[in-house]
Amino acid sequence: TLKSKFTDLGLSKLEVAKLVSQPRTELNHSGATESKMTWFSGLGLSKLVIAKFLGRHPCVLGLSEDTLESIVLWFEGLGLSKTDIAQITGVFPNVWLLSEDTLESKAQWLKELGLSKLEIAKVVTQLPSVLGLS
Repeated sequence: TLKSKFTDLGLSKLEVAKLVSQPRTELNHSGATESKMTWFSGLGLSKLVIAKFLGRHPCVLGLSEDTLESIVLWFEGLGLSKTDIAQITGVFPNVWLLSEDTLESKAQWLKELGLSKLEIAKVVTQLPSVLGLS
């Protein structure tokens, strides 16, 4: 069952209840949920990181893979690897809730501060929460 899959990932009963109570129809279809879990595994995220991430942000399961891919492409455009993206997710999982436009505006702000593309990539990798600042 879907509940047992989340429990197998290491989620608590409370986190599982939070996930399965989500109104999004994607959560009611085990195949779509498994697809997203597999997608995040493909980035190199461990089961523990995925469990924590989904437990805190179940709405990510409702995002399209195109949306997720556009965020990956944005990071790759900075020169970051999938390993870097996995590391960022582990530290700042909210990054998947940000739009590509928001990410771009944060990068532009850092550029206006005088940072080069390489320096922006370093800041984003070492302090990814900067992307969530308003």
